[in-house]
Amino acid sequence: MNRRAKQRLDASGINIHAAWVGHYCTSLEMTGASITLMHLDGELTRMLDHPCDCAMFRAG
Repeated sequence: MNRRAKQRLDASGINIHAAWVGHYCTSLEMTGASITLMHLDGELTRMLDHPCDCAMFRAG
């Protein structure tokens, strides 16, 4: 799914800053998939790149 989404975004000229693929805890513990897209400015990019280490997610 990630590969196909990247192909379509690349074809549309949309750059991907970060992509996380894996098993994550949802609020409802349901199965499925989710894709979130957002326009990043400088402040949001810095926040997204900031290291994170919590129970269900680690990055940076």
